[in-house]
Amino acid sequence: MPEEQTTTQTKGKARFVPNWLRFGKLRGVGEDPTTFKVVEELKKEIPLDALRTLHKRIKEKEQKLKDLISLRVVLAKKWMEVGYLMDPKAVDKEMELIESGTGWKSKPRIGLFGVPVDMVYPESVNIAVSPEIGYSVSYIKDGEYWKSLEMVVSGEIDRLKNENKGSNEINTNLEAIKIKANLLISQLKEGIESKQTIVKTMLTDAKTHLVDINKNINKIEGMRIDSNDVYYVHTYKVVKLLTEDDKNELINNKGYGNWDENDKENIGRDEHGWPLEVSDGNVSFNNQILPEGTILIDVYKTGSIGRSVPKEFIMDCNAIDTVNWLISEYDALICDLRDGRYHAKSTTAMDFIMADLKVPDISYPQSRRKVEAGNQAQITMKLHTGGSVTMPMQPTHLSPAFDFKGRGVKIIHKGRKYYYDTQEFCEQSDDRMVSSRGAALYIVHRVLEKTKYFDPAPGSKGALEIIKYISSQTDGLDIGANYSKVGEQYTAPFG
Repeated sequence: MPEEQTTTQTKGKARFVPNWLRFGKLRGVGEDPTTFKVVEELKKEIPLDALRTLHKRIKEKEQKLKDLISLRVVLAKKWMEVGYLMDPKAVDKEMELIESGTGWKSKPRIGLFGVPVDMVYPESVNIAVSPEIGYSVSYIKDGEYWKSLEMVVSGEIDRLKNENKGSNEINTNLEAIKIKANLLISQLKEGIESKQTIVKTMLTDAKTHLVDINKNINKIEGMRIDSNDVYYVHTYKVVKLLTEDDKNELINNKGYGNWDENDKENIGRDEHGWPLEVSDGNVSFNNQILPEGTILIDVYKTGSIGRSVPKEFIMDCNAIDTVNWLISEYDALICDLRDGRYHAKSTTAMDFIMADLKVPDISYPQSRRKVEAGNQAQITMKLHTGGSVTMPMQPTHLSPAFDFKGRGVKIIHKGRKYYYDTQEFCEQSDDRMVSSRGAALYIVHRVLEKTKYFDPAPGSKGALEIIKYISSQTDGLDIGANYSKVGEQYTAPFG
C-alpha cells in the first residue's frame, strides 16, 4: 500500500478511523480505480460490454426519433402547400380525369308541368387520398361536349322552325331562344372550363411539391421498427377504401380467409372504424414471416393467420400520420429501454438500494438475496397524516428496472397491437430486464456503498473516479430525466 496514502489516512485526522476500514478490502491501491474490489464485483454483476451495447442501441433510437421530429416539420410545411392533394396517385388520377372527362350518367327528374324526363349528368368518380380521406370529382372533356350540345340545341330549334309554316312571330321567338341557349351554353362552358383550368394548375403545382415530399417520405421506410426491437411490428400499410366489387371478391374467395358477409359495410375496417393494417411480407411474428396482405390484428389477437387481402387492395397510411405514430412508437421503445416501464415483472434498482439501506418511514420486507433471486416486493410506506399505504415495487420512470434475471436477455419492447394507439395502450412484457437507468443507479449505489468511508490521499482515486472509470467502459451512464422540460427532448441523457 503506498506510504502517502497510509499516512494521509492515519495522520492529521480529527476523526477515528478503525483499522478494518483503513487496511481492509474497502481501500484502493494507488491511482488505478480498477484495483477496487467493487469494480470487479460490478463487472460480474453487470456485464459492462452488454451495458455499452444497450447504450449504443438507445442512442441510435434517439437519433432516429430526432430525425422523425425534423421530418414531421418538413412534411407539415409541404402538406400545407398541397392541401388535400396529398397522394401522388390521386393527383395523377385526377389529372387524367380532367383530360378524359369522367363520363356521363342518366338520372330521371320531374320536368316542366310534372312531365318526367331523363337528365344526363357528368359521372362522379371517387378518388382515395388516404384510407381515411377521399373525394369525388366530375369533369367534362374539353370542347367536345359543348360543341355537341350546341349542335343539338340549334338543330332542334331549326327543326321546329321548319315545321312552323304559318307564324313568323314564333320563328322569331325560336331564333331568340336559340341565341340565348347558345349564350348560356357558352357561359357554362367558360365557367366550367375556367374552374377545370384552375384545378389543373393546382394539380401541376401539387405534383412539383409532391416530388419533394416523396423524397422525405422514402426516409420513413428505413425508420420503421422491426421485430429486433418490438413484439408487435407495424407497417403502416392498410386496406384501401374498398368498392362493392372488392368486398365481394374478399367474401367469395375463401383464400382470403373468413370475411363476414353479414357485416359487409365494415369489411376492410376494424371494430374501431380504422383501416385494417396488413403485413408487407417482411413482418416477423413469433419467428414466422407473415405473407404480404395478412391482416396483422388477427395474428396479434389469436397468434395465427386469419384474413388477408390481395396486393392491389393495400395502400400506405398518410405520411404525416405515419411519422406521428412512429414518433410515439420510438418514444415508448426508448422509455422502455431506459427504465423498463413496460416490463412490470422486473425488480428495480430501488429494490437493491432499499434492501441494502434502511430507509426511514419505509418498511422494505426483503433481503438482498431475495431481490437477487428476482422476487418482487410489496412495500409499506408510513404516511405523515397517519396510516400507511402498500404498493408493489414495479418499474417506473422514477424506479427503473434492474433484474439479475434479465442479464444477457435481449430487451424486446412489447408495444401496442393497433398501429394508431397511443403509449398508454402499450402492453406489459413478461420478460425480466436490466434498463440503462436502472444499471446506472445500481452502479452509483454500489460504488458509494463500497467507498463511502474511504478518504483517498492526493493522487489516489475515490468514488467519483471509480464511477468515471466504469462510465468510460460503458460509453456513459444513463443518469438524467427523459426530458429536460416538457415538450423538448433531453439532449444529453448519457452526460
